[in-house]
Amino acid sequence: YVELVRSLFSTLLLTVIMAVSFMAVAAIVIVQTPDAYLEDLALGGSLAAVARVLVLMRFRKQAADSALDVTEAHRLEKYFAAAYLTFACLFGMFSARAFWMASPDTRILVIGLVFGYAAGVAAGISYRPRISVTAMIVAVFPTIVVAACMGNLTYGAVAALLAVFLFGGVQSIVSRYRTAASGITLRRHFSAMAKSDALTGLSNRVALDEAFDLIVAE
Repeated sequence: YVELVRSLFSTLLLTVIMAVSFMAVAAIVIVQTPDAYLEDLALGGSLAAVARVLVLMRFRKQAADSALDVTEAHRLEKYFAAAYLTFACLFGMFSARAFWMASPDTRILVIGLVFGYAAGVAAGISYRPRISVTAMIVAVFPTIVVAACMGNLTYGAVAALLAVFLFGGVQSIVSRYRTAASGITLRRHFSAMAKSDALTGLSNRVALDEAFDLIVAE
């Protein structure tokens, strides 16, 4: 669990890219589609995007600490999830509203942003599926509903594509999580075997050397 939580805090570059992309697209959408609700969602989403970056910068050293335990990892995960899911909610509402209100040319930007966000979630935080799957559904599903309700064959196809890729993304996240969890379990099992005597089960010289190094480091 601790190693999987650590992986959340190694996504700073992806998070910055998403924040900048959201702000840029939101600015273009607002300029081309004046709407008070869109402006509020853009502002809220931008603040949430900045909060995501700040959370990563504030806690990534703690997450990388070799002494990180389960209790502290759980606390860090809660901070991460709060910022991440807040942005996902605002992103989903903004994208759906923008897709409904904007011109066809601007909708291309919105769809690109939605696909980019979903890909970033699948690539960046797939090892914590409760966060990643929830964020992906909350961020993408509203646009699927809006596109499907527009009564246009092309937009219906867009809705179908988004739904298919959403389903595929969720399946990919679950598969990657299971593979990673299994690999970490095996690695820790072999590590424990290397530090104990096969006959007696007592700690061996490798474990003694590691304990000595820890004492010296302190």
